Amino acid sequence: MRRISVFCGSSTGARPEYLDAARQLGALLARYQIGLVYGGGKVAIMGVVARAARENGGEVIGVIPEFYFELYQPPTLDKAQWTLDMTEGNL
Repeated sequence: MRRISVFCGSSTGARPEYLDAARQLGALLARYQIGLVYGGGKVAIMGVVARAARENGGEVIGVIPEFYFELYQPPTLDKAQWTLDMTEGNL
């Protein structure tokens, strides 16, 4: 497996264990050289997974609409796949 897509909640969750699990997932993906494909933001649980992957030398690819990038400035990405909006037809 070369890459995996992660889709998580848009908040940090109700329990600290969720953030710990997200950090562990990002680190494990990097350790096993499995690239992360995700929504491209820096906030919430998905952002935690992405930062942990990057901090551990992993590949991070964001699929992100331009307006979202301008609003939220995601963590450093190895690659960004730009879309016009959030509809499937633009991916």
